[in-house]
Amino acid sequence: MQSKATAAMAGLVAAGLASWDRIDNDTRRKLRENREDANDALDQIAAYKSSGEQVRGRLPIVMDAQIGLALANPAQISPEILPTTTKLTRPAFDEESVSDLNWPPKTGTYDAKNRVSEIGEMTRTFLAMTFQEVRAFIEGLAQSKSPTQAGLLQINRAANQLVSVLSTLNLSAAQYAAAWQKVFGASIDHGV
Repeated sequence: MQSKATAAMAGLVAAGLASWDRIDNDTRRKLRENREDANDALDQIAAYKSSGEQVRGRLPIVMDAQIGLALANPAQISPEILPTTTKLTRPAFDEESVSDLNWPPKTGTYDAKNRVSEIGEMTRTFLAMTFQEVRAFIEGLAQSKSPTQAGLLQINRAANQLVSVLSTLNLSAAQYAAAWQKVFGASIDHGV
């Protein structure tokens, strides 16, 4: 009787060990698969963070440009059924704002989480690009048909020499206004 009981006990222990071994192997396999999945996810995150797009996006000058564009975007005050937006006030750009322009442009200052603590020069430039008169001027430069290579050269020369000549002059805003009125045959006084 005892040998039958011992044999039965041994059979139960063997079956239990086999079951435990199978469960242990399944658990180890699942852990290994989870570890591989986690490593794959970390590899994908590392690849994303080191992609050219992400690296360029974290350059201070690019972040400056993004902030300039974002400043022209009305922000929601709080989530509501009918969204409300903050009233944007249009910043003034004056002669003093161009007096500190540099090459290369001075970049903004950002903390470790890329939050801006001081805007850079490109922030102002890209904000100015959102103004309707700037967009109208830029769009007015576009032609309905692409210029020829000779035409492109002429456009480049004209723009280059315009800047070259203007940079040597020392005229006031009123003198420029008078010069433009003379060019266009207008004698309109805008209080300049």
